[in-house]
Amino acid sequence: MEQGKESPWSGTLAGIAALIALPFALLAWLLASTISDHGARYQRMNEVLETFRAGMAVVVPLETLRDLAPTASYLGNRSALAMREQARTQAGERLQVFLDRVRALDNASLSGSADRMAQAWAGLNTDGGDMAATVVPFENAERFNDELYGLLASLFFVSDMAAGDAVNANELLMLALDTNRKVRREIGLMRSIAVYTALRDGYITSSDAEYVDNAWNTLDVLAGTLTTQLTSINDRHGDGTLPAPARVDAINAYLAHTEEFLLLAPQVTLGSEAAWREGERALAAARGIGDDLLAGARRLVDEEYAAQRRVDIAAASGLLLLYLAITTLAVMFYRTRYAAIRAQADNRAKSLFLARMSHEIRTPLNGVIGLAELLADTRPTPRQREYIELIGSAGRSLVSLVNDILDHAKIEAGKLELDQAPVDIRSLLAESTQVFSLRAGQNRTLIFCEVDDAVPEHMLGDAVRIRQVLLNLIANAVKFTEQGRVEVCAELAAGNDGSTRLRVEVRDTGIGLTPAEQQKLFNLFTQASPDVARRFGGTGLGLSISRELVHMMQGSIGVYSGVGSGSVFWFELPLRQPPDAPPATPSHGLPPLPQSVLLVDGDGHLAQAVATLPPEITRRVSTAANELDAQRVLDVHPELGFVVINGQRHPEDAVTMAQHIVAFHPGAVIRVLTAVGVDTSRAELRDPAVSEFTSRSVFTREQLVALLTPDDARMDNIDLVAAGTATVLPTGMRVLVAEDNPVNQLVTRGLLRKLGIEAEIAEDGRRAVEMYSAAPLSWDLVLMDLDMPVLDGNSAAREIRRLEAQSGWPRCPILALSAHALPEFGVVARRSGMDGQVIKPVTLATLADALTHHYQPLRTEARQQARD
Repeated sequence: MEQGKESPWSGTLAGIAALIALPFALLAWLLASTISDHGARYQRMNEVLETFRAGMAVVVPLETLRDLAPTASYLGNRSALAMREQARTQAGERLQVFLDRVRALDNASLSGSADRMAQAWAGLNTDGGDMAATVVPFENAERFNDELYGLLASLFFVSDMAAGDAVNANELLMLALDTNRKVRREIGLMRSIAVYTALRDGYITSSDAEYVDNAWNTLDVLAGTLTTQLTSINDRHGDGTLPAPARVDAINAYLAHTEEFLLLAPQVTLGSEAAWREGERALAAARGIGDDLLAGARRLVDEEYAAQRRVDIAAASGLLLLYLAITTLAVMFYRTRYAAIRAQADNRAKSLFLARMSHEIRTPLNGVIGLAELLADTRPTPRQREYIELIGSAGRSLVSLVNDILDHAKIEAGKLELDQAPVDIRSLLAESTQVFSLRAGQNRTLIFCEVDDAVPEHMLGDAVRIRQVLLNLIANAVKFTEQGRVEVCAELAAGNDGSTRLRVEVRDTGIGLTPAEQQKLFNLFTQASPDVARRFGGTGLGLSISRELVHMMQGSIGVYSGVGSGSVFWFELPLRQPPDAPPATPSHGLPPLPQSVLLVDGDGHLAQAVATLPPEITRRVSTAANELDAQRVLDVHPELGFVVINGQRHPEDAVTMAQHIVAFHPGAVIRVLTAVGVDTSRAELRDPAVSEFTSRSVFTREQLVALLTPDDARMDNIDLVAAGTATVLPTGMRVLVAEDNPVNQLVTRGLLRKLGIEAEIAEDGRRAVEMYSAAPLSWDLVLMDLDMPVLDGNSAAREIRRLEAQSGWPRCPILALSAHALPEFGVVARRSGMDGQVIKPVTLATLADALTHHYQPLRTEARQQARD
């Protein structure tokens, strides 16, 4: 670039940055407003806590004033009068501070209560009159105390103090206002009567004895209640910083003291000062509990505020990083496909976030899964076929995750609908287990799939939802099982009403679950325990959705487990066979083993699975747990020339074992089983002693037999699912495909070609209308993508239907080819004139089913007659 000339991109960069900055500026403003609200909320909480502290400070001299009221009023004791006046002065000063803080909260209701409180204080009279009951002066002072506690309680009705998780600040403060306050009152009542009686003549009157007796019994109950409440709070909080139940020991000691010197003694011999001191000691303990409760509430508020601050800082940082990332991506896309970016931006502005998320993930997955399916027909090598299967499995796993998120939204909205169609149970189970081939290999875990012969070949149900439940259960089993075994089994079970049900069990040898963990396992966003969540991750969403789906299918789901002994997840569904289901075909059994074989399996998981095979197979299989056992078996049975070593855990050790076996038995043919994902081309694994490496983590019964068969081709060529009958579509069928994505064009054309169907591609909706109107009888069906430039799919469908009605052309089936999975998009497509919807990612089976369902033979015959 010449010096002094401005870059032609500088204006574009500034424009993109400014355009993106507008919504981000709004988000930043909303975030700043939210952060400000958080700060204001916690500032308000702090003000309430300080006000509460000031109010509790008033209670201390009020209790002294209250407890000395009978002695000062009736006996005129000079010391008591002096202490009462001093307490009244101190209470008045603290009350003024408290009421000022209440008024500063700027709440009309609280301010009015503060004014009434001030008037009540001015008119407070703690005298008892002409020798009324001893407790009258006490109760006069206690009534003002009640008003003070009432004003403190009012703070919670105008303030949000729900800080904390297991324990919240409201709970602590209400405990101080309720149980602890009652404890302090009963202690004060007994202290007041004890001091009054000691100064008078030492003989307690019958009425006072009744008051003391009631107060003692009430305090005894309250002490136990307070201990229970404090213990519960400490157990739930768990860090030992909240008030300890040991604080109640001083209160229990006071109960014992008053029982001895006040209740049971014929005469109070304890001096007034000692009586006052003992009561003060118990009150000090109760006040300490109150102080601890207030300090605990302060700590919970501070902790929550600190956590919220971290969240706010993370949100602000994330917003900034997201802005920078989107700006960078926008510039990159702008330089290559400016027009496409504009169209996508317009579409995103009109779509819901959830639908857009699904669409943006499903669109590239359509290419990944579709190309993997097409690539599988190009005669790949066994290793290439394995990689292709793993690509398809990973893509399907991602689709499953997107479906979980969408299904959660649908279930909550009550919009999830179930399909009823024939389901191939054996194929479904085998395909679902194969998805986890790589993940099981990473965990050094073997997966075995078995379907009982009594299970019918097909049943009516929603294959997508059943597969979704299976994937969730198998994913959990594989995730929590390291170097173990997972079994997926299907069988028939009898329902409580006598009906026949399909029962599927997923068993594992993983970490297991406690009874408490099993109780909450199917709750939304719940993991077994925090330790499990930290170690294994996950959202806790899959099992909750699985439970909802099974219940919607009128089935049941559950788990039984033990810590360290693995888990068994199961679900049962009503078994209904299709009315036109063909009779069950008898099983042809498993192929026999051509020769005897030695299986060396250190952990025993593979050997246990082999032991379930028919006797005609297992009697030709010898097992060994280690190299020494293997050498002994080969010494006794030299005819065992084929050896299979399970090297899932330690492939290098398996190679070393093979070297030792060949050294003593040179003619042995050795196959080493390794986990999927293990690179068997590494130098440390390459050794002439190993005749063959087989990488596999998922087995059906047929594959177990193939593993034990000394045939290089069998292990990799055998399919998980026996090939079904190919879908038969008419010869010469022609389909018009409207699709703007080049990769998806390639995938759709390739899948249609595999079905023997001729396809033409229109790169946008306008071109599709032009091609259709140029030859309306040339097409048997139209596949219409919804999101296209120039003219979108819904508009193109409406235009085609308008032309058909205007020109009298026969109606041509139009199917939406869409990555939008939410029901409302299907409704819009049907309103625009389409006949159905094919959801991306598209597979050969789903495409064939859709074409078969909407194929119109009369239209094809009319087109062929017109051509003739």
